[in-house]
Amino acid sequence: RGPKSVLGEHPRDRIHDVALACFERNGIGATSMDDVAGELGVSRPALYYYFSTKDELVLEVVARQGEAILVDLPHRLTATGLERVAEAAYLGLVASLDNPYVRLMIEAGAAPLTGTAMETPRMWELQRRFWLPLLRHARDNHGLRADRDLDDVMEWIVFTQFSLATAGIAFGMSRELMRERINAYLIPGLRG
Repeated sequence: RGPKSVLGEHPRDRIHDVALACFERNGIGATSMDDVAGELGVSRPALYYYFSTKDELVLEVVARQGEAILVDLPHRLTATGLERVAEAAYLGLVASLDNPYVRLMIEAGAAPLTGTAMETPRMWELQRRFWLPLLRHARDNHGLRADRDLDDVMEWIVFTQFSLATAGIAFGMSRELMRERINAYLIPGLRG
């Protein structure tokens, strides 16, 4: 009984999927909790049982999309050394720009909330699981600078990716230019 029986065995998954569809159709700013609840066939209080605010729902979407990108990324890396770190930064950026839902989340109206989502403990843990092994390997084997904490290096890379994703296009940066800038500035900045 209750919202779970109406929403199935995995209600948060179903809510996530429906919210994504609503965000794609209407945009994040124009989608209300009523829209999501209506699409689910439940009352708004039933939706609030799982997500107490729209921001909380958007944060869930951001985290799930970020996780999907980070899980796939290691399988796409081919470079070695510090170039592998730069390749990871670029491919993560491109995967974000290619993901239709991430694009919705970095649009002008949603970017502040997406930035907030990037700072949540859940997102930092996802980032740490991806970046820290890669950065440790680069430090142990490929001359990654040892004067900075790996969390600081990771934070700088993620900030750079977020900046390029949200502002790079507005500044007229093509993907090729983004790749060139990541290689030109990230690799020397990482070298010890």
